[in-house]
Parts: sequence; C-alpha cells; structure tokens
Amino acid sequence: MTAEQTRPELFYSGMIADLYDPLVSEVATADQYRKFIDHSGQPALEVFCGSGSPMIDLLKEGYEVHGVDAPEGKIAQPDDAIFNFIAQK
Repeated sequence: MTAEQTRPELFYSGMIADLYDPLVSEVATADQYRKFIDHSGQPALEVFCGSGSPMIDLLKEGYEVHGVDAPEGKIAQPDDAIFNFIAQK
C-alpha cells in the first residue's frame, strides 16, 4: 500500500461513502440532538456529520448547526441533501 492509500481520512470516500447511508446500523434522530442542543445552547457542531442526517432536519427547524467531516468524506458530495437545502436558502 502507498502512503496515500493508508490515510485514515480517505477511508470514508469513494465506494465507502456511497455505501455508508444504506449500510449504517443506526441513524441518530433530530429529536436526540434537539434535546441536547436545547439544554446546551447554540450553535451546535456535529463532528463526522456524514451526509447531514439529522443535521438537515435541525437546520430546517431553525437551529444553528454546523457539521464537519473528513475532507473527502460523504458530505463533500455535491448531490447531498445538505447542499441542496443550503442552496435553497
């Protein structure tokens, strides 16, 4: 393997990123996050936000939520719902 192939941040790119949502075993709900944000305050940061679920639902409800993920991870794909939601604002 090359050094490029062993970079951990590249694991969730390509085929892995495409298959992550259909194969993930558990998806957090906006309700779980909402309770935490209401208690802790805004803005909120979702680390490893992936394709944006449940962040998108919280944004639609008016919460100030920011997400980060690996630079070449799932969120970097321009057809994701998060980008479509932001573009509509």
